[in-house]
Amino acid sequence: MIEKTKSSTLRRALTPKGKATRAAILDSAHEVFKEMGYYSSSISEITRRCGISMGNFYQYFKNKEQVFLELNDLIITRFLGQVESLPSEGGSFEERFRKSIQLLYEHTRENYAFHRILGESELIDRVTISYYETVARYFLNFFRQETQLGNIRSLDPDMVAYGLIGICYFHSLDWGEEERISPFQAVDLISDLTMRGIAGPTTWKRPPDWNLLSRPEPLPIHPLNDEPLTKGEKTRQAIFRAAEKVFGQCGVNRANIAEITREAGVAQGTFYVHFGSKRDLIEGFVK
Repeated sequence: MIEKTKSSTLRRALTPKGKATRAAILDSAHEVFKEMGYYSSSISEITRRCGISMGNFYQYFKNKEQVFLELNDLIITRFLGQVESLPSEGGSFEERFRKSIQLLYEHTRENYAFHRILGESELIDRVTISYYETVARYFLNFFRQETQLGNIRSLDPDMVAYGLIGICYFHSLDWGEEERISPFQAVDLISDLTMRGIAGPTTWKRPPDWNLLSRPEPLPIHPLNDEPLTKGEKTRQAIFRAAEKVFGQCGVNRANIAEITREAGVAQGTFYVHFGSKRDLIEGFVK
C-alpha cells in the first residue's frame, strides 16, 4: 500500500499555531480514515473536516501517504512508551503476563480504526508488516525472558505473540451483543485462555474419526443437484473464479471490477446482471 519515503515538505521549526494545525490535520485524517478507509479517503475531505484549505495542508504534509506514515509512527511510539512503563521483574509471572495483555488489549481498542486501515493492505505491505512486528517484538522478548527464568515451558513465541494480537483485535470488534463483558473481564479471559490452553480444565474427547492431517472438501459455489447449470449460473461461477485469482494477486481493496471481468471474459454490463457491486461480489464469494 505505502512505502516510506523522504518528505520534501519544508523542515523548519513550527510555531505553536503551526504545531496545533499539524496535529489537527492528523486528528482529522484519523477520523476520515476510520470512517471511509484509506483508499476511499481524500485530502479534500481531510481539509474540509479540519477547516483549512488544501494549500494549507501542503504546507505541512507532502501527500496522504505521509499523513498515514506519521500516524503509524505516532501510534507505534505511544505503544513503545507504554511498554517501557511495564515492570520486567517483580511479582508473579501471572501478574506480569496479565499487565502485558492489558496493555495490548487497551492499545488495540484505542487504535481499532488504525488496525482497520492496516487491514486494507492485505497484511503484505511494508508498513503493515513493520507495525505488527513492532508490537509482536515486545511479546517475543517477554516470552523468551520468562522461558529463561523457568516460569513457562518452551514455546513458539512468534505464534503466541501474533495469536494474542489477533485475539485482542477480535475482542475489539463491535459484535452487537446485548450482553457485553467489561474490558477488565476480557483481559482476565484472554490471560486465562492463554495460560490454560483452549482445552481448559476438561479433557477433550477426540472424535473416533478425527484426523489432524485430513481436510474437508471445499463446498461448491452452487448447490449440488442433478440439473445442468444454466448459462447464467456458469457466468456467475466464472466471475467468482476470476475474482479469486484477482483478489489473490491484487488484494481485495485494490481489485477492480474491470480486471475481474477481463479475467472472466465477460463484459462489465454482464457483471452487474449478477452482482450489484464489488461488495456484493465479495459477500457472495465469502459465502
